[in-house]
Amino acid sequence: MGGIGKTTLAKLLYNEEKVKDHFELMAWVCVFEEFDVFNISKAIFQVVTGKNEDFANLNLLHVAFKEKLSKKRFLLVLDDVWNEDHSKWELLQSHLLVGAHGSKVIVTTRSTKVALVMDSELSYGLDVLSSEDALSLFAQHALGDNKNFHKHPTLKFLGEGIVKKCGRLPLALKALGRVLKTDRNSDAWEKLLKSEVWNIKDARGILPALKLSYYHLHPHLKLLFAYSSLFPKDYVFVKNKLVLVSQGLCIFVPIKVNGEFRSSVF
Repeated sequence: MGGIGKTTLAKLLYNEEKVKDHFELMAWVCVFEEFDVFNISKAIFQVVTGKNEDFANLNLLHVAFKEKLSKKRFLLVLDDVWNEDHSKWELLQSHLLVGAHGSKVIVTTRSTKVALVMDSELSYGLDVLSSEDALSLFAQHALGDNKNFHKHPTLKFLGEGIVKKCGRLPLALKALGRVLKTDRNSDAWEKLLKSEVWNIKDARGILPALKLSYYHLHPHLKLLFAYSSLFPKDYVFVKNKLVLVSQGLCIFVPIKVNGEFRSSVF
C-alpha cells in the first residue's frame, strides 16, 4: 500500500549510525516503474563514486563496478521496485556479486511477487498503524508539539473520525494533519471529515486524503504544485530555478538525455 511507510522505515535503517559504521560503501537508488538495468547500475555507480561518468555500454559499466565494489562490504537500497522479471534482476545482481561477504540489498516494494522474483531471504509486510499510534501521529502534525488531544478535547472526536477515514495510513494522516495545523476551529475539522471527496473512487488510486490536502492549498501554491507535477518522481529540484518558475519568469522542463533527466530553462 502506498504511504504505509516502506521508504520511511528503509531510510531509518539506512541513516542509523551502527549501519553506517558496518558498511564500507552505501548507495540509495529510486527505481520507479521501469527497471532499466543500465540506468540503475549507473545510478548506483554515481552514488558510490560521486562521479557522473558516461559509459558506452553495460559491459564497460560492469568493469567499473567491479573495480569499485570488489571485496567491499556494501549496503544498497533499491526503493520502490515494481520489476517482476527475474532475468532483469539476475543481470543487475551479477554486477553486485563482487562485493565482500556480508553485503546487503534492501528493496522496498508494494508487490509480494517482487520479493519472490528478487530471491528475498526475509520479507517484511508492513501494516497500518494501530488506532492509538495513528491518532498520536495525526495529533502531532495537526496540533504542533502535542501528540495527543489533552489540550483540545473538543477536537478529539473529530480527529478520531479523520483517522478512521484515512485508514490509519501514515502518509494520509501527516498530509491532513498539516492542513489543519493552523486551524483549531471545530467547524473546519467537521467540514473536512464530512467532505464528499472521501466517497469518490479514483481509478488512478490517489488517496482521498491527498486530494483534500491539495484542495486546501492557497491558489499560488496550487500553481506551483502544477509545475512540480511535470517532473519525474524523486527529481532533485534546484531551488533558485524553481523560484523563477513559480514567479512565471521562466519555463523549467526536465528533458531525458541518455536515460537521465536533466533540467532545461527557457
